[in-house]
Amino acid sequence: MVVACYKKTLLQCLCLGTFCGILLDLLSPNAHLGIYPLVYGLSLFFTYQQRHHFFSDSVSTLPILTFYFSIVSTCVMALLLYLVEGQNLFSWHWIMNDLIILSMNTAGFAFCCFVLPSFLLKKSIY
Repeated sequence: MVVACYKKTLLQCLCLGTFCGILLDLLSPNAHLGIYPLVYGLSLFFTYQQRHHFFSDSVSTLPILTFYFSIVSTCVMALLLYLVEGQNLFSWHWIMNDLIILSMNTAGFAFCCFVLPSFLLKKSIY
C-alpha cells in the first residue's frame, strides 16, 4: 500500500486501503466488522500526506514509510478500540512491542522483500 502512495492518486490509495481492510476484516476472527477498512483508510490518508518528504527513488524510502504506516495504523487501531470498546491498550509494553518492534520488523520485511531484490536486479519499485 505504501508503494501505491507514489503511483496512484489519493482516492485510488484510499480505495486500495479500504479493499485491503475489507479483505482483512473478512479473514479476521474479531467481531469488529468495519474497523480494518477505517484503520487502513485513515493510515493511508496520513501516509499519503507524508510521501512528499521523501524521494521516491531512494533505497530508504519504502522502509521508512512502511515504518511510519505501521506506527500510524497501530495508533489508529488502538484509538478506535479505545473509543468503541473502552479497551485501553496504551502501556509501555504496548509501545515497546506494537509500536517499535513490530514496526521495525515490518520495515525490515519491506526492505528484504521489495527494496533488496529490486536493488539486486537493478529495477525500480516505483
